[in-house]
Amino acid sequence: MKLSYPDALQRGHNNLRAALAAAKAEQGALGEAARLLARDLEPHFDVEEHSVFPALGLLPALVEGRLDENMAAVLVRTQQLKQDLPRMLDGHRRIREGLERLRAAAAAASRPAYERFADSIIEHMELEEEVLYLAAIMVCDHVALMLGHERSKAATKSVPPWRTRLI
Repeated sequence: MKLSYPDALQRGHNNLRAALAAAKAEQGALGEAARLLARDLEPHFDVEEHSVFPALGLLPALVEGRLDENMAAVLVRTQQLKQDLPRMLDGHRRIREGLERLRAAAAAASRPAYERFADSIIEHMELEEEVLYLAAIMVCDHVALMLGHERSKAATKSVPPWRTRLI
């Protein structure tokens, strides 16, 4: 089973990863700041791609009101997100600190492209905090209700008709 998610999200992460790789290859304080940033940012991307993005990949099925074969697997991944949200937001705090170091090093090296890169990551994190994480949690809650409803309908169908009033 391959879990899918919106291509735009993956492209966004791929673009940020590529820019980060270029920054890490820089010499001096700029490269060092980028390598320090990568210690927090790269694992953070991995967590999002594992738990947030697959939930958002279920949006088309939810809008159409249909069950998707991946819903149960995504639910397991995304339910953890609710518990991990404070840790994810703390990760953003650490990433912001790293971005400030990167921004300062980029300014000192007269490399405005890396200053803009830092700004783009901040905008990306704001989108995650204000929309994507919350949407993924809502998807999780909705899928849990749908799957629970489908299970209860299936259980009711397997019970003799005369017992349905007792369930």
